[in-house]
Amino acid sequence: MVELSVIIPTRDRVDILMETLARLAVQETTCAFEVLVVDDGSSDATVPTLRSLAERSPLSVSLLEQGSRGPAAARNSGIAAARGAVCLFIGDDTWPRADLVERHAARHRRRPEPQAALLGHVEWASESAPSPFMGWLNSGIQFDFDQIIDPEDVRGSCFYTANVSAKRSFLLANGGFDEAFADAAFEDIELGLRLERAGMRLAYDAAAVVEHFHPYDLPASLRRMRTLGRAAVILHEKFPDWPLPRRSGVRHLAKVALLTPLNVLPRVRPMILRQATWHFLCHQAFREGCWGVEPRGNRTLRLGAALARLAARDPATRRPTTNGPWR
Repeated sequence: MVELSVIIPTRDRVDILMETLARLAVQETTCAFEVLVVDDGSSDATVPTLRSLAERSPLSVSLLEQGSRGPAAARNSGIAAARGAVCLFIGDDTWPRADLVERHAARHRRRPEPQAALLGHVEWASESAPSPFMGWLNSGIQFDFDQIIDPEDVRGSCFYTANVSAKRSFLLANGGFDEAFADAAFEDIELGLRLERAGMRLAYDAAAVVEHFHPYDLPASLRRMRTLGRAAVILHEKFPDWPLPRRSGVRHLAKVALLTPLNVLPRVRPMILRQATWHFLCHQAFREGCWGVEPRGNRTLRLGAALARLAARDPATRRPTTNGPWR
């Protein structure tokens, strides 16, 4: 009897996904679990590779296919097909440590009530050779584990599907993921807020770890922040208390005027200046995405484009060089 279902949406990252599945295959657990991979319209070798793997793997792996409908729809397909009472959501690029499944399963055995859920930790995979910029991203921009004060009482806004589990019955009773979110942006937090409103008790286990393999540079992060800004508008419509940033104004112009000349000489930039620059640029991309302000030409920003170009020359913000088949 399947106790837990691992649900993984994927699109065009077959080599990284195969490493995720390889690590699931060596889990140290007494839990009977299955893996449901939901392909969201991949154009690479994901589908034939998964079909072949399902025939020979010791894992119970099932492939579900859908058109390009986004990760929210993919996870809903996984929930619908799941045989386990618990659904564990991870990403195709979040590699589980050997005890991940056991830690989630054990928590749900101890807390069998439908509302009980568990958030695990996410850190950069060493194989992604995280840059100083990536380290900064993980300290509050991408995930905000530092805001957790009581690990037995975590807010729904921390329902990060890179590593979180909940009862299938509770997910179904509350409508699953909202497919109005077409991108991987706030669709998990929106569900977390709804589940919290329905009585979810989300706990945090810092030792239930996945290692995130997703090398980022600054331009890619700014594109990501713009996508998040667009999704934040949808979230605000559903949860009006969710704050939106102010439109760009005089103080933002002043920050650009201050930071740009200070970033001309990259070798003399102290880390505090670098981080102030990264903070402004990421928040500016988010702001512009929120308010529908599109950059001109091939720029990443409308306001602060020159500053973004200077910051992108900093070796600390460049995409790391990685080794292995997942490069």
